[in-house]
Amino acid sequence: MHCAHTVLYLYMSAGSKGFQLIARKAKKMTTAIYSEDFETIIDPTAGSFKDLLDHVADDIDLDEAVPDYVDELNKAVHPLGVNVTVSGMATCDADADIDRQAVEEAAREVDMYEVLERHEVALA
Repeated sequence: MHCAHTVLYLYMSAGSKGFQLIARKAKKMTTAIYSEDFETIIDPTAGSFKDLLDHVADDIDLDEAVPDYVDELNKAVHPLGVNVTVSGMATCDADADIDRQAVEEAAREVDMYEVLERHEVALA
């Protein structure tokens, strides 16, 4: 499945007759699905990032930890051409030459325990 997005750039142009609003069509950008369930790269049994983090820790605010973990994943894999969402969907440019092994290694190197420590729920 591919998604196509067309971007319009709007800008003001000053001319002899005043300002005009000019729209220019940008180069068509096409995004491809890299993975529908990126969490399975880290743990093949995980059904979601929430499931993945819940299996390794108790007393964690998962509503805060999951987006934080995905942010950390993106810091690791975005330079390699992949963007991961909280839902587990990962995308890349349709014409990108992605090194799948490098992406998997980068994702597995993200320290999920460091993220989880930031979101421990204080027990009374």
